[in-house]
Amino acid sequence: NLSGLLGARAQYEEIGYEGTRGDVRLVPGDLPLVGVAPSSGSGRSYYTAATGKVGLKYEFSTEAQTYLTWSTGYKGAGYETEFTADFANQDPVKPERAKAWELGYKAQMFDGKLTLNTALFHAKYHDLQVQANRGDAALGLVRFVTTNAGDSTTRGAEIELTSRPFTGLALS
Repeated sequence: NLSGLLGARAQYEEIGYEGTRGDVRLVPGDLPLVGVAPSSGSGRSYYTAATGKVGLKYEFSTEAQTYLTWSTGYKGAGYETEFTADFANQDPVKPERAKAWELGYKAQMFDGKLTLNTALFHAKYHDLQVQANRGDAALGLVRFVTTNAGDSTTRGAEIELTSRPFTGLALS
């Protein structure tokens, strides 16, 4: 009744950008975008990553099982390509990496009329990618960009209950 899970991925990532924004020509009725100036440039970056997952599952019966998994994750790097971007001087947003574990229990009861799924989870992120305002309040400029915010940890519990009292009705 005990089974194992093992998976791995190796990846190579090459990202780049090239951008040019000339003088902004306004037509009657347009409002100028404060702080947006002509800009041109390009950039290229290369990254490698290895991610994986390992786990165990124990089946108490065909209707009930528990599992424990540990995994790593990767979200690729990126460049700002919004219309307000400064194309001349960009460093890429660093890749986001995660390590996580999950412990869960799944069961179906009463001939499948009731399903219970529960999980405890814990994830630690490194170089978390977030949206941040890099505008200038004095100029009234709001400019959201993706940036790295350091490390973050999430943890919690999930409970999902679904009842199917009769055909055609499901309550979750």
